Amino acid sequence: MVAPGQIIPGLAQILNHDPYHLAKYSKILLAASIRLSAILSFVLALNRLKIICRLTYPKFVHATFYVVAYVYVVNTGILVFTPWCGYLFKPGYYIGGYDFSKPYTWLLAKVNSVVVLTSYTATLAVYLIIIGYVIRKNSKMRKIKNHQREKIILYYAGCRFALDMTAIIVFYWFRHIHTGWSGMLLALVFLVNSIAVSPALYLSLYGWVRNEIEL
Repeated sequence: MVAPGQIIPGLAQILNHDPYHLAKYSKILLAASIRLSAILSFVLALNRLKIICRLTYPKFVHATFYVVAYVYVVNTGILVFTPWCGYLFKPGYYIGGYDFSKPYTWLLAKVNSVVVLTSYTATLAVYLIIIGYVIRKNSKMRKIKNHQREKIILYYAGCRFALDMTAIIVFYWFRHIHTGWSGMLLALVFLVNSIAVSPALYLSLYGWVRNEIEL
């Protein structure tokens, strides 16, 4: 959903026209993918916390998060096509925005912002717990090194948190800079975070999680 949400609006900028509202629909999908990614990132972090810290709780906890995430994202996506909420995109804007002329768009925007910001903050908190646990565990086992692996994970988790929070805060609270170079920069932040930072974080964790399972 990230690629169409960037490519199609880019073509609309070149054409200075949005045929059949394709760019608008692709931006709605992109916005939905960002909300979904925020929640699923938290669930994935919980999964790694469970494995690395050897926590025991029912598997349906994660499954419940997944179901709630998809139901929430689908329903909030449908709402922007109703008379009560709306979403706008037009050439000249590099990112979409809510249509606040609709009566309940403000409520939808507020709920979405709270959910996304809470998810990002909770995800960072989980990674900090993981890093603290591993450092404490290694210290007890007298494996005190330079904690290079922990530093890498903290670096990627911190980068993602900073990029996510910056982009979301600007998107929801600084709508007047969605055009021009500032709008283009914000769109690039979303793109780079989606295709580079997140995969790097999970790849850095992959070997660690695999080793913890084998121990």
